[in-house]
Amino acid sequence: MPRKSWPDRLPLFMVLAGKRHQIMIGLIALAIAALTVAPIELQRNIINEAIEGQDFDLLLWLAGLYLAAIIALQVSKYVFGNYQNWISQTTVLRMRKRLFPNCKDHDNEDGSGNAVAVLGSEADYVGEFVGTGFSDLVADGAKLLFAIGYMLIVEPLVTLVALAFFIPQIILVPLIQKRLNHYMRQRTDYVRDLSDDVSSAQEGDCGEDEKKRVLGDIFDNRASSTSLKYLMKALVNIINSLAPLSVLVFGGYMVIQGETTIGTIVAFTGGFERMSGPLRALVDYYRVASLRAEQYGKIVSWDTKRGENGSAGEGGDEETAGSGVPA
Repeated sequence: MPRKSWPDRLPLFMVLAGKRHQIMIGLIALAIAALTVAPIELQRNIINEAIEGQDFDLLLWLAGLYLAAIIALQVSKYVFGNYQNWISQTTVLRMRKRLFPNCKDHDNEDGSGNAVAVLGSEADYVGEFVGTGFSDLVADGAKLLFAIGYMLIVEPLVTLVALAFFIPQIILVPLIQKRLNHYMRQRTDYVRDLSDDVSSAQEGDCGEDEKKRVLGDIFDNRASSTSLKYLMKALVNIINSLAPLSVLVFGGYMVIQGETTIGTIVAFTGGFERMSGPLRALVDYYRVASLRAEQYGKIVSWDTKRGENGSAGEGGDEETAGSGVPA
């Protein structure tokens, strides 16, 4: 049976590997997003209706609903996390079965060190992203949209003022991420070189100068990429902090003018905290998705080259066939 080719791009690989499970976990993600927004409205009603109205029975009723929403949210997150992990680990297992080199790989020109790197961390990173990538995008995107929609309905002017502070990071993050992707591509090659050097050292073929060069390259790459990543994180955190500050200043002015209520501003402050969380997660998602796409491309390139050298054999087992992981 001839070898099946890998999907061209990571998103297609994710769809084929997860199939109906991606739909199921996407629905759970939407439920989590809805449950995340519910406490914002309950908090506003507790302050405006129950406390200001001095209605203790209503206060207890709303507090009970608030507690129920929190419990339902945490139970949903527990199911969500375990489901993600199951999809991830199943994909990693199938990838390793597909990639696992037979004894002839030790003689091919790629070296057994590359096989160790690909079967180890590289397969782990890509396989785990298959389980989390789609569902995290749905969950965080829905949380953000639900929160913005709710706040636009309740107090559109305050919402628009605060949202203006999020625009800079939408422009900034892709520019920095492009450079981080470059570092990742370099690092993958360096780690594969190191794995080859370890294999060569066991056979007495690795030079001391070559080993020092590879270790130095990895050190410099890690230092540069980490510094840039922390710079991006600091800038994003500063921008995210400006949104709730604008709510307090602009919203506080509206309260003083009698144009809105304290309960609305308190709820909005919490709402923007719930909104900045998904926004940070989406920024991080963009970063991770870019890296995983690069890593997936390198794995496919390595396996394709290995197959062309005739070292991978023919066919595959039943578990990998039709699973999105080519057999």
